[in-house]
Amino acid sequence: MLKGDLEISISNLKIRPYSDLPALYIHNKEIQKIKSRHFNQIDGSACICGPIQEKTFLVHEFDFRIFFEKLIIPFLYGQLHYNIYRKWPWKELEHGSLGVLESYYINTDSSKIADCIKSLKIEQENWKCIESVLKQSKPVEGHNRCLCGSGKFIRNCHFEAWQGLNKLKKDILHQNFVITNEPKFEI
Repeated sequence: MLKGDLEISISNLKIRPYSDLPALYIHNKEIQKIKSRHFNQIDGSACICGPIQEKTFLVHEFDFRIFFEKLIIPFLYGQLHYNIYRKWPWKELEHGSLGVLESYYINTDSSKIADCIKSLKIEQENWKCIESVLKQSKPVEGHNRCLCGSGKFIRNCHFEAWQGLNKLKKDILHQNFVITNEPKFEI
């Protein structure tokens, strides 16, 4: 059993390109606000779920109880677990565009194409590469270099991001979705 006292605050929605959910902040000094502990490096807020999954909490009207029980409590538990064991108690998503693609891969609803692309456009340097790949007719081969810049094959480096990219390509093709050059949200 894990125990701990965490001082938190949850703020109103802010204009943030990476989330439409209320922001969670942890104020304890022993919780490092670093990327590997799932904190946004721009404003210090917690990254509590993937961008595709977060839409399920915003389908109808926002329900704070569900938000707290399904996202906040598990995130806080994960932080306490990480303090003791230096690892997460469950599988985690990558950050940035790789995490968006992983999020899209595990999402079963192919109607989230627009949400996925909107999230991918935030990271401009990867978006240019992803956009060109999405416009190609053939699937992304596993021997292509990974988007993370490691130089490794994508199938060996970020397998679920690779699968998410191919799923997104397939869904775009099947739904005749057109990628537009709408204005991007600048951070």
